[in-house]
Amino acid sequence: MKIFYLFILFFWGTSGFAESFYFSPENKKLGLAFYKKQVYEGCAAPKKLMDPVSKDEMKKKSILVLKFVNEDFSKAFTENPLVKVALIKDLDDVANDSNCQRPGNDCRARLLGLAMFYFQRLRPDISGCQKYVSGSSTHSEQCEIELKFRTKNLKTVPKNYGAYGIGTYKEELKVTKNNTIRRIFNEVMYKDKVNLHICEDESSYKYAMNINDSGEFLEGLDPENDPNRLVPLECKEDKNNLGQFFIPTDFENRTTVGEDQVMPLKNKIEEFLKTNPELIVTEIQIVASSSKTPFNLTQNGKKIIDPKSRERNLTLAQERAFFAKKVLAKLKASDSQFAKINLDFKAALSGPEFEPINLNERFVTRMTPGYLERIEALYEKHKKDFQEKALKSSAMDLLDEKQFSNLYQAKFKPFQGFRLSFWGYKKETMKCSGNPQEKKIFNRSTKQ
Repeated sequence: MKIFYLFILFFWGTSGFAESFYFSPENKKLGLAFYKKQVYEGCAAPKKLMDPVSKDEMKKKSILVLKFVNEDFSKAFTENPLVKVALIKDLDDVANDSNCQRPGNDCRARLLGLAMFYFQRLRPDISGCQKYVSGSSTHSEQCEIELKFRTKNLKTVPKNYGAYGIGTYKEELKVTKNNTIRRIFNEVMYKDKVNLHICEDESSYKYAMNINDSGEFLEGLDPENDPNRLVPLECKEDKNNLGQFFIPTDFENRTTVGEDQVMPLKNKIEEFLKTNPELIVTEIQIVASSSKTPFNLTQNGKKIIDPKSRERNLTLAQERAFFAKKVLAKLKASDSQFAKINLDFKAALSGPEFEPINLNERFVTRMTPGYLERIEALYEKHKKDFQEKALKSSAMDLLDEKQFSNLYQAKFKPFQGFRLSFWGYKKETMKCSGNPQEKKIFNRSTKQ
């Protein structure tokens, strides 16, 4: 095995020492442990015992993983063919591991972790530029930048505030890497389109696998050594919740999701930062949530409730989270203040469970006798959800007729949207050391 890796490293073209360390068996072991830990940390309640997987399924999944990575990193594999050889060998080893057929395995997470370990060091393709020729009639500024800067060092490239250029190219590379992670995760980690193999709580998953590297060598895999997180230790310990908001999205027409639904979220963030100059915001948590309301379908000429409504609602929440991430990535690229803020995205199903009898509550309005009492009873029954997930502090919040015209809407509509939380410090109360603490990057002797 050591001879195999030395053979790869002998033919590697640039930064020989860095790559020889990165692709060493020791560092690969640490890398896999790190990425698997990130995968599991996305679960609010990780399973103590992972599900087994058949040999045929593992082979199919390993083929899919290679397909996705090859599609998004084809140029990198052409430039470094022996890295692709090594990835294929490692994927085959996992696919043929008999331990995968036993309860308690983590073979799915190993597939995802292997892909992330290998393409962490590589630079992805820019979409639409695979066959681009400079000077052709189909001129593309983005592809011209790709041709010019693909093999150049990007470590010192600053932001270019949204204009076309190498700064935008660098951010696009990060987006592509994280899209590859999401594609692999969706194919490998789900046992169906809703339920995860790794979580006890199937209703939500916090995507914890983001890569913030455009394709340069990243020495050390411990997130505590991330240079973007060099903030005073005392500030970390004293971080406070600076404000919470709920930004509603379309409740009646839920079949489409686009960037337009995210703009109120973007506007709220910009407004909060602008109107609170005394605050230092270090993190923004964004939960895209969907209520557990039904979808209809026609079967044999009759309208029935879609049994996959829960799955469709979660997909909508995930799509909203995706578009929020896309829109806010553009904001990070154009705003130097916002670029320093860590964004944490999550998709979830929220609120009370749906029951067919709830459909009759669409006709229960303020004109119905006992409406106030029914609203109060609804709020008390689901008080924790209303307070924590919809930020409704009392039953009175559900009596706004412009928002909730009937009991059905009051029960489910408050959970359709984005829950937004700002974290950080007030400048006058900060207890921080003067300079960020310098963290030692990857001490080999301390890693086990």
